[in-house]
Amino acid sequence: MKKLVRIIFALFVCALFFSCQNYKYRDMDLYPIMENGLYGFIDTLGNKVVIPQYICVSNFENHLAAAVIDTFYAYRSDSTMHKLGLGYAEEVPVERFLYVRYGYINIENEFVIPPKLLRRFKVDNKQNVLASGLENASAALSFHEGMAAYQDSVTFLFGFVDTLGHQKVPALYYNYKDFSTGKAAVQIFKCNDEEPVTDACFKWGYIGKDGERKSDFVYMNLSSCVNGRSFGSMWSLAKDQEKHTVVRQNENGELEFEEPDIDDSMPIQSIVTVLLDENGKVINNNLPSIYHYYDYTEDGVAVAERQGAEVFGPDLKFLDKEGKYLEPRDVNNPKSMYIGIVPDEYRFFDVTAMSEGYAGVMGNDGKWIFVDKNLNVYAPINDTTYDDVKVFHNGLVGVCQNGIG
Repeated sequence: MKKLVRIIFALFVCALFFSCQNYKYRDMDLYPIMENGLYGFIDTLGNKVVIPQYICVSNFENHLAAAVIDTFYAYRSDSTMHKLGLGYAEEVPVERFLYVRYGYINIENEFVIPPKLLRRFKVDNKQNVLASGLENASAALSFHEGMAAYQDSVTFLFGFVDTLGHQKVPALYYNYKDFSTGKAAVQIFKCNDEEPVTDACFKWGYIGKDGERKSDFVYMNLSSCVNGRSFGSMWSLAKDQEKHTVVRQNENGELEFEEPDIDDSMPIQSIVTVLLDENGKVINNNLPSIYHYYDYTEDGVAVAERQGAEVFGPDLKFLDKEGKYLEPRDVNNPKSMYIGIVPDEYRFFDVTAMSEGYAGVMGNDGKWIFVDKNLNVYAPINDTTYDDVKVFHNGLVGVCQNGIG
């Protein structure tokens, strides 16, 4: 009996020891705040958990938040990322970059990953470049599914580290999207020696958390896979952009183009956009390429925005998981705030992502309302339309009415 008690006591001591060692990975809902130009974190009660002291921070994800400790500007006008030589370098316009030095802290404000990482962000030469650059940094440095992108300080190519700072994927990629459903979209240089170097040489595909390839690198752009859906776009030699080029998959899973039956006019390059499932299989090849498609949300809804809004006017739509546009559908909603379906003449001039069943939409009057997946409208608080709205999170949403938010 005494032996059993000693064993239980030893196990308790070990558990206590490891829990103390792992306190740095405790989770807590913390929110960034800014005071006197510096950032820290508060908890849900407004208590300052991390005193504002950093130039910029990301949100806490996977128990860690990025903390920027230093910034500087630099200019670049060379050909280090190209194969066109010095003659090309002389023609490249001068580019301005914001460099940030950062690491990752836990909720105890300890650097779990030392602040030795360096990331650069391209900024324009207009005013407020620091603010715009730091806004990009805040969104880009977070962990997702236990992985965060890092940038090699010499090549400036991207790779990924885990929550301990270990390099899991080497820096081999020109661009990337955050990890989602166990894989990340990344961009490589893929061009034959005899081909001219153009944007078409940079291809996107998926990799796993160990860097293994999860798809072919054939896309000129590729979105993150969310809720089993992603968008891929690619170049096609179509003879007429107004005619639709069909993408099919053969029995080996390879993508093939089927061109429309038209005359022998001069071929031109066009863009084909397809909807893919979690395995990279095409499930809808009939998406109009005049739209830009944003990532799906966990609600299984994506946003399509027509390009050239400055010429043709805004045009935004919501898509379901099959790539079909959501249509207004009256379901006799019993909720007290329910008004009815979106009127036929109502146009979306701006929208938020669909989250937790709702999205904010803005009409031509610049005012916002909320709709659900059936495009049913809900009355605003106090029957006063919103000046601005945020995305729903944990059943709550930020709104601004009459200049008060």
